[in-house]
Amino acid sequence: MRIASAEPSDETLEKDGARLFVAADSASLLSECLLDYEEELTHTGFKIINPKAKQTCGCGTSFEA
Repeated sequence: MRIASAEPSDETLEKDGARLFVAADSASLLSECLLDYEEELTHTGFKIINPKAKQTCGCGTSFEA
């Protein structure tokens, strides 16, 4: 995940004035996922919640589908 301008092939999602650009080759992998922002003692930032994940790591940044 990074802050950048949209590429011509990106899918654009918008909600409450915020825009998210998703790379075309990642869109199907992120289907049904939720993007959340957390402020915790151990970490602060965006987190992708994937309801289809069978297993996730402790840090919440990778998953097994």
